[in-house]
Formats: sequence, structure tokens, C-alpha cells
Amino acid sequence: MSAAFLALAQQPLRVHTQSPNAIRVDRANLNGMVLPGANPATVWFEWGTSRLYGNLVGLTNLPSGNRVVALRHELNGLSQGHVYHYRLVSSNLAGIVYGADQQFTLGGTATVWGNPNFGHTIIPTDLTNAVSISAGADHLMALRNDGTITAWGGNFYGQRDVPFDLGEAIAISLGEYHSLALLPDGTVRAWGAGTTFNPSPDSSNMEGGQSMVPERLSNVVQIAAGVDHSLALRSDGTVMAWGSARLWINAWDPLDQSMVPAGLSNVVAVAGGSFHSMALKADGTVVVWGYNTHGQGDIPPGLTNVVAIAAGWYHNFALQRDGTLVAWGLGLVNTGFPYFGQAIVPAGLSDVAGMAGGGFYSLANLTDGTVIGWGRDDYGQVSGANSLINVVALAGGYDFGMALQTSAPLEVGLKLKPFGNQLEAIWTGGVLESSENPEGPYVEIIGATSPLRFDPVGTRQFYRLRVQR
Repeated sequence: MSAAFLALAQQPLRVHTQSPNAIRVDRANLNGMVLPGANPATVWFEWGTSRLYGNLVGLTNLPSGNRVVALRHELNGLSQGHVYHYRLVSSNLAGIVYGADQQFTLGGTATVWGNPNFGHTIIPTDLTNAVSISAGADHLMALRNDGTITAWGGNFYGQRDVPFDLGEAIAISLGEYHSLALLPDGTVRAWGAGTTFNPSPDSSNMEGGQSMVPERLSNVVQIAAGVDHSLALRSDGTVMAWGSARLWINAWDPLDQSMVPAGLSNVVAVAGGSFHSMALKADGTVVVWGYNTHGQGDIPPGLTNVVAIAAGWYHNFALQRDGTLVAWGLGLVNTGFPYFGQAIVPAGLSDVAGMAGGGFYSLANLTDGTVIGWGRDDYGQVSGANSLINVVALAGGYDFGMALQTSAPLEVGLKLKPFGNQLEAIWTGGVLESSENPEGPYVEIIGATSPLRFDPVGTRQFYRLRVQR
């Protein structure tokens, strides 16, 4: 029996829901990746206006295999005034596997707080119907639901000068002083710093080639910009990187942030930090390479079940399937510059839907649409997020934060249904509580995450969701 056959026979079914893109006035691309494993698999997307979903599209049959397969479904007939949710689901002989939730709006508003330099906090008056946001060191961008990009902030290297011939973009990502756009045909455009490769001690990360997109790069499904390098995830689960692989600190220091580890495969997401790179694999594990002076490459032991990743300047995040967040790198203590506790996740933080890292601070948006921040707050980049509601996504600039908000409240729902001999509670947008009396008192079910399966008890139980606004 060959080694390849044994590897396939031992490979379980893996499912990952990727971020949506090509969000337009009435449609959006639902994206995901599946690693079928030892058995053929059936795959589909569930979607709806809450995490209860209720709709099924894109039914696809896949053969067995030990390489990821990219799935995309254009969902049409959508309408304004909702936050949409979806996840990728797959089943085979071993059972059903659910991907994590993704959410999006067909048109929201951008909010910025923190350092007001370069006009960060002055939102362009013509910016409407934003569907995606990104932030660099001192420039910001929002992708609109017509595929155009609005940019503002600093422009020392032309990083906000969107090419006149760009056409429609489906995703954006900003580095320190350069910008990336993913196009509908799976190609990438870049502009700003790094249009040439000529690093020097005086400008070590300005001309590192981070805007020099490799020729014939195609089939890209996700982009991520680091400070002076760029990353592209392709539909076959491989990663392409370009830009600087060095840093000048009294001498040239090889960091290899743009040198993808040999044999890296089955990647489902990428993220770029200051001088390091991250990849999330289909099995829920994380790979980090590049600069490691502050421990950003020291992945916490036993880190698994990861469904999303993000990088700050010198610290990293991993969102786990149960809605909890893990962080590591610079800021594991809070003793003053540059240690502001940015890698210390607040105790009890749960129900995380997304996260973003800035220079020395961290942000997390929760499933109820609120935001929690921690770390450096000299410009209010943390405290400025405390009062936000209806947040769909976040972006972290060096010392300013950015949020995509929707006027539609994030919807709340609770459903109880039989699950074999048990009951299954599925909910979204609140904290599950129970009581033996419909009038209460109700008590929070500590640590409960949806879906929750439990054995029926002899006495009647009542359940409700508590929502804080």
C-alpha cells in the first residue's frame, strides 16, 4: 500500500468558510474551501439573515482527495437593509462538518477613530454603500458595492492613488504604504510603495517590491498585505508572496517574510504582519514565518480548531471555532512602550465574529455587533470603539481604528429542535439563559455556544436570549 494512499485514507473531511467578495447592490460571492479526505463529499452553502440560515445553495459533489478545493457561489436576489450570514457545509460517510459563520452587508458606512493626522477620521463625503474596508499605516480604503474604491489619508508613495484603469475590484488589502486589489478574474493589482525593488538602509521597506505583482499570478481567491510584502492565496491552496524579505537594523537582517515555507499546502487563509506572514491550513492549524524578535512566530502550543487569523504589526490573532480568541507576540505584558498588553486577550472574551490588529492595540467585533478593544490608547484607538454598534467588520491602522457598520441591527434568533434523543438549541445575537418559570428568574448558561445539545430534564425549562445594546 503506497504512502499516498495511506495519507488519503487517514485524511478527515475539512471545511472552511472564506470571506465573501464581489459584494454588489443585490448579490455577493459566497466562498469556501473543502478538503474531501478519504471519501467523496457533498458540499453546499447555508445562508440567511441570521446564524439560523434557513436557505441552501450551491449543492456540489466532490470526489475524495487530499487537496483543498475552492468553492464559490454567486448569490443573487439580495436586498438592502440586512446583515447576511453564510457558512459552508459538507457531508460524507463520516458525517457532517460545518464551516464557521461569515457575515456581510450590501452597503454600510465607514467609521474611523484615533489619530486624526492625515485626515484619517474625516470620511469622504461621497463614500456610501461600503462593503469592505482596509487600513494601512496612514491611509484607508473602502470598497463600495459598485466595485469602486474610495481612498483617503496619507499619500506619500501614491498608496491612495487608485489606478484609473483598475475597473471593478472584489477585495482590497492595505500594507504600510502600498495597496492591493483582487479583480474578478483572479488577478491582483498593486500600487504605492514598492513599485521597484531597490531596498536601501534609508528606505528599507519603501522599495522592497511589495507592489511588483508576479507575472502570470492567477486563480487568486484572497489577498493580504504586510508592511513591506504581499500575499496571495490561490484556489489550489498554495500561497504566493512577494516584496521585501529583509529589514535594515544597523545591517541587513534576513527575515524571509516573503519566502513561503517549502511544501506549504492546503492553506485556506493568509494574513500579513509587520515583517512576518501567517497562513491558516484546512486542518485548523496555523503557520507563521518571518520576523520573530517579539515571539510573533511562536505559535501557542496546542493551538487548533482555528477558523480565522489576523496580524497586527508585531502580534497575531487566531479565532477558534468556539468563538474565543488567542493572541501572541509583542504585548504579552503591559509595562510601557512597546508593551501595551495588545496580546493579552481580555478575560472571558467570547462570541467573537472578527478581529483586527494595529500598531500596538487590538480590536474584536462580537456577534452582537459591539466592539472590544485593548492595548495602546494614546489617540483613543481603543476607547473610541467602545460605543460602536452594528459593526460587521474591522480594520486596524497603525494608531487609528476603522469599522464597517450597518444601519440594520444584527438580527437575533433562537430555535429549539429535536436532535436524536436530545434537544438542540441554535441561536444568534445574544446570551442563552434558562429558567423553570416563564417569568424568571433567568440564569445565563455559562460557556454555552451555539449549537448546544442537551438531554431533556424532567421539569419544564424555558429559554430566552439576553441582548445588550
